Amino acid sequence: MDKDFVRAASMSGNCSLGGRSVAQYLGNQFERASSFDRTFRTALRIEGTPMADSFFKELMQQLNAYSLKNRNQLPSSFTKQNLSDLYLRLNLSGINLSPSMSELLLYSLNKKELHQEIVDYCTSSDMSNSDVEKYYLAESLLQGKVRDKTYSAALRNSKIFADTQNMSACQLTLKTKALFLDGSP
Repeated sequence: MDKDFVRAASMSGNCSLGGRSVAQYLGNQFERASSFDRTFRTALRIEGTPMADSFFKELMQQLNAYSLKNRNQLPSSFTKQNLSDLYLRLNLSGINLSPSMSELLLYSLNKKELHQEIVDYCTSSDMSNSDVEKYYLAESLLQGKVRDKTYSAALRNSKIFADTQNMSACQLTLKTKALFLDGSP
């Protein structure tokens, strides 16, 4: 997707092309070998523009629909290596991602079972600790049972789950799940 195309579409108030249309276009291209690069390059360019909200909502719906149709798999170009390389590039660049872009990245990393990258991303010092990040962090910790601990201990040792006084519904649900997985009464 051309950078000028994205810029023109986002700046024109009268343009009928919006974030939703761009995401639908990308969704129709998921079978192409270039879909991973095209999807994430476009997402990074649209991030912070007026059409970002509608774009990310529609893109997540497109990815979920694709995944449901294809036995819970992402498009073939969304390989572990491509996602790991993207994560490394974003991490080294120090770029602060919007919550929507973070959700797209975490969703993709989770689908490819790149749990160490998720734990690293969610526990970095400058994260907002949104419920989405807490969910993916907990799921990755529960998958890995970090260093042969119980699921509950893995969550308890995470700084995001350390505050037991002000727990969100997400945190309570994930802690309850950990107790059940540990076999605790």
